[in-house]
Amino acid sequence: MRIDQKTPIWVVTDAGPDSTLADICFATTFDGVRLQFAGGLTMEERPTIFTEEEEAHEEARNRLLVGRIARQIRLDRRVAEGELVRVTLRDRDGTLLFEGDVR
Repeated sequence: MRIDQKTPIWVVTDAGPDSTLADICFATTFDGVRLQFAGGLTMEERPTIFTEEEEAHEEARNRLLVGRIARQIRLDRRVAEGELVRVTLRDRDGTLLFEGDVR
């Protein structure tokens, strides 16, 4: 698929404590991504670009879930806010959906 400056793309970023799906998954263009960075988007938010809307929504839902899991681990294990928490997320079949350290 050819992607140019006007091709619709979807961007997914990391979720914050109060994020919703609309906060972390949005449609834009490459020009729009440039403006997002000019407006404060950073690489620390791990922006990921998708050409398929459903794939972007799935990634965003997984990031929201991982964020909730990390918060619960912090509560259960009394881990300080901002400290890394290791999270592994698998689907019903055991396929790895996410594995990594979450702040």
